[in-house]
Amino acid sequence: MTMIFIHKNVFILTLLSVCFWSAKSQSIQKNLNKELIAKVGTLCEETTNYNPCAGIEMYVTLFFDEQKVTLSEKEVTTCGKETVIFSGTYSWKIASNQEITIDFESKQIGGTYLKEMVFAKEDSVIIGRIRQFNGQVMKHIFKEKL
Repeated sequence: MTMIFIHKNVFILTLLSVCFWSAKSQSIQKNLNKELIAKVGTLCEETTNYNPCAGIEMYVTLFFDEQKVTLSEKEVTTCGKETVIFSGTYSWKIASNQEITIDFESKQIGGTYLKEMVFAKEDSVIIGRIRQFNGQVMKHIFKEKL
């Protein structure tokens, strides 16, 4: 009788675990194994001489798989030169409030735009919210990179 009870508990725990991981992946399923990108800022330098490459666009990219996410922050000049400011791969999870928690330490991403960004799933898209210096919250929508 005890053996049947133990097997029943193991089965229930296994079933709950499978349901949890299935719910996690379904809630973000359409975004798995795709590079997602959002333009998060622009910068234009004033130069004394004509310089067509003085402008910069800043991007954040995400690449989710079932357990890890690769985050990158990069700058692209108006001439098309790309510079990766930061890149790293971390564990992630999605909370019941649809906020996405990424397990990185602040010091690893210090000085990057990512440090203050809060990720979440809104409807079927991934968004990143960041509070600006003036207190306003900016929302960036991540779209599949084509």
